[in-house]
Amino acid sequence: QADPNIAVITLLSRISQQLENSTQASQTINASSSFDTGFSPPTSSVIVNCLWVTSLVLSLTCALSATLLQQWSRRYRRVSQSQSDLRQRSRMRTHLWEGVETFGMNGVVESIPLLLHSSVILCCIGLVVYLFSAETVIAVVVLSIISACGAAYIFVSIHPYIYSNSPFQTPFTKPLYHALRLVS
Repeated sequence: QADPNIAVITLLSRISQQLENSTQASQTINASSSFDTGFSPPTSSVIVNCLWVTSLVLSLTCALSATLLQQWSRRYRRVSQSQSDLRQRSRMRTHLWEGVETFGMNGVVESIPLLLHSSVILCCIGLVVYLFSAETVIAVVVLSIISACGAAYIFVSIHPYIYSNSPFQTPFTKPLYHALRLVS
């Protein structure tokens, strides 16, 4: 944001000049278009705001998706168990399961952690960019901590490709695998 004091000082200076000049005393002051502060936000501020707003949107999308999935799961359970006859219940479950498969419910479920992890990553990147524009020493400390955590995260993401029996995995493991297959 531009410093609001600059705008006030500019306006007061113009009012003072107009009062001094008797020929201009009768003119009205249009505060919205009579001055230009020349303010332009720094590039780092624009980047930080883009990263943080995107992180916020991804977090909210994740929360909404999780709520919707919970609602859909309750409906699935309620509808699939509504029949008292075992044969009817089996048919209903099969019918609903085919819908789950047809419309890719598993992909939606798997995308929620991906959104959440992406949100955290974008927030951390925004924090580092912000800190570098504010205080370099703190930025370096935070960057080193985030880098160590990021390296561990990357290692856990690729660990299943190094060891086939690895229990570790992240939401980026599968997309990373597909990307590596395209490259090789």
